[in-house]
Order: sequence, then C-alpha cells, then structure tokens
Amino acid sequence: MLAREEAEAAQARDEWEHLGQGDPSPLNQRIPQLAEMRAKLAAAKKALEHARRLRQRTQIRAPFDGRVRSKNVGIGQVVTQNSVLGVIYNSDRAEIHLPLSVRDLAFIDLPDSANTVAMAGTRDRGGKQTTLPHVLLTADYLGKPQIWRGRIVRSEGLVDRDTGMVTLVAQIIDPFNRQPNPVNPVALPLGLFVEAMVEGRHFDRLTILPASAVFMDDRVAVLDRDNRLRLRTVQILKRERNQVVIQSGLNDGERILVSGLLQPVDGMQVTPELLNRDRKAGGANKP
Repeated sequence: MLAREEAEAAQARDEWEHLGQGDPSPLNQRIPQLAEMRAKLAAAKKALEHARRLRQRTQIRAPFDGRVRSKNVGIGQVVTQNSVLGVIYNSDRAEIHLPLSVRDLAFIDLPDSANTVAMAGTRDRGGKQTTLPHVLLTADYLGKPQIWRGRIVRSEGLVDRDTGMVTLVAQIIDPFNRQPNPVNPVALPLGLFVEAMVEGRHFDRLTILPASAVFMDDRVAVLDRDNRLRLRTVQILKRERNQVVIQSGLNDGERILVSGLLQPVDGMQVTPELLNRDRKAGGANKP
C-alpha cells in the first residue's frame, strides 16, 4: 500500500511539473496520503513486534492432567483471543452421574454439604468423621464383566422436573491406571455405560411385611392378647410390589394381620390361623 501511494505521489508531481502551473500544493503531491500510509506501516510494525513478544511468552497447557476429548483447530490455523482450541477432561479421576429417585435417597448416607465434594476422612459441619458411600460400577468390557470401585462424593442437589430424579456423582480415582492400581486393575473408558450398586445406610429394627398387611392411611392391624384387631399407624420406609419395609410403629413379637380381611375394624374379634410351624399368621418379620 505504501509503495503504491509513493508511486502515485511521484506520478502526481511529474504531471504537475509537466503542466507548469507553479508550485504544487501538498494535496496535489499526495503528501497527506503518504503520511497516513507511513503511520499505518509504523503501527503495523509495532503490532507485529508486540505479537512476536506475545508468541514467545505464550504457553498452551491445561490446568490439570488430562486427555484431549476434541480439538477445534489445526496446524497452521490462525486463532484469536478467547478462541476455544479444544476440550480436555481430567485423567486423575472420573465422575459418573447416577440418577436416583427422591424416595431412594433415604437409603443412602450422603454428605451434609450436598453440592460440595467431601473427601473421605474429612469432617462435616458437626465435626463428625465423613464416610462417603462406596459404589461398585459393573459393565461388560474387554470380553468379560468388569468391576470398578469408587465412592459417592456429592449430589447435584437438583430434582429434575421431567423425571423427578436426583443425580448422584460417583468418583473413580485414577480411572486410566496411570499408576499400578490393585483396586481397579482395568482402565475405565470414557463413555462406557455401567450399572451402579451403591452402599446403603444401616437401619436397625426394620419390619418387612407383605403389601396386603398395610391398609389405608399407612395402618396395620395388630392382634392383641384377646385376638382383637387394633389398627395402628406405622412409618413406612419403602414400598415394593409385594412387600413394604416399616421403620417404626411395631414392637417385637406382635402379631400382624396379613390376609383374610379387606376392611378390618378396630376391636374386631378374629381367630388367627397358623401358616406353618415357624410362623404364625401375621407374624412380623424382624430381619
């Protein structure tokens, strides 16, 4: 651009001299245009020098040890500031998202701080030792069933409006076996579908009854010493298709009506029937 402007300025001077009309003005000699082009050239040289200094100080490195999942640029491609060069993921640990129903959360002892990673061995807000639930991940990989062991480190703390599920996050340390790992000898590949078995809470004095033993309003019919029915409200921990798990409301040795009446009445006289020699009709099962 500057060379062309200099050539045009020289041509303009020659034409003015050929006309012989006196001294040419700066505009006729294209002096302002030359000054503009020289200023642009100087600015471009400064920008180039600045870019070379930036390139010398530039380092492309990840903030953690990881692997490349995807790349958005190639060799020789020009990139600008704030350009996304690619996507990497952490290779020190892997996180697996596990959907769980809100009701099933009662069976898992999660850390108090639901949205914060609580490492095993730390203490919670109450000063108690934190023990994160164990989790076993299983999948068919490399031609046979594989198992990876980890821990539940947090909950996302958000109930999905479409499914009503809460997402728990399981963490596997060193999933690619960069160091010898006797716990997980096989590397866990990214994107593999797995099944999870999560360590549950320990409960004392639970009672398991057939589903037919629970009537409306979570009540069961207890037989007293005179073989009369006494309706009692219980706290149900979990409902399944054929049975219910009761957390409280029953005592050891009590007899429970499990069949024979669809609408029991409080105080009704009944005659219990023995099902077998080890279990009376309606005997509560105390695991």
